[in-house]
Amino acid sequence: MKWKLRFLSVIENEICNWSKDPSTAVGAIVVRGRNKQVVGGYNGFAAGVNDTEQRLNNRELKLKLTIHAEMNCLLTAKEDLQGCTIICNRPPCVPCTSAIIQSGITHVVWRKPPQDFIDRWGTDFELSKEIMEEANVTYEEIS
Repeated sequence: MKWKLRFLSVIENEICNWSKDPSTAVGAIVVRGRNKQVVGGYNGFAAGVNDTEQRLNNRELKLKLTIHAEMNCLLTAKEDLQGCTIICNRPPCVPCTSAIIQSGITHVVWRKPPQDFIDRWGTDFELSKEIMEEANVTYEEIS
């Protein structure tokens, strides 16, 4: 538990700050074995795509252009992720959960989100949990 909390601290105090999203900064770290960090990621636009204020403040456009933190980890990893754990500061959405499952990651950890986040996205998070269970991917929520 100590290491999970340490990684969550790194995510919340460092990696999330790299996101330029004005409303929701999300970060993730993939770890292997005895807490070896493999890759980190945050929500943002693809490399080389201009993250202008106009794009960041237009919610519909921003959502179309943003790569989620979990997906950024999967796309930038330079090694096989089979058997790894991904730690996130928010529960993963359904598309990211599907990609996590497909990557071979076997455990997902997230910080319990605030109630307004649950009110907005709770149904999606329940579906994410359902498909993780079907695929034998374990998960835990940390308060």
